[in-house]
Amino acid sequence: MLINNKLLKDALQPFLDAFSTNVSSWGTIDFTDAKSSGAAYMLFKDQMEKRGGRGYRYAQREGLMDPIAFKQKYDERMNLMLPTIEEKLISYQTMNRVSDKNMRKFISKNPSLQRLLLNSQNPTISNLATPSRF
Repeated sequence: MLINNKLLKDALQPFLDAFSTNVSSWGTIDFTDAKSSGAAYMLFKDQMEKRGGRGYRYAQREGLMDPIAFKQKYDERMNLMLPTIEEKLISYQTMNRVSDKNMRKFISKNPSLQRLLLNSQNPTISNLATPSRF
């Protein structure tokens, strides 16, 4: 269980940092570890295989080595966290009267955040994350 908590904490740390800080300080948060479910599974599987032993057997018993079950659990967690990130961004833009153009610049300064938001289901957020041609 400790192994799973450590791996999970590492993967979710950027979100926890974003939840607890002001949007204006998000430029220093690295969202690179926020991967697609497939990439997260491959990383998890590799880490568990390297560790082997008890942790690997535990992960197998819990069904965490099953890619479909892992994807479902990972997507559930991401679907709980992303809307909070999106809401904070929209609130920040509204409260500080930041134009869409300046919000795009702000988001583009953090490429890992921008990549994360490009796949947003919220059209406002995905529009702000789309790189501008100018």
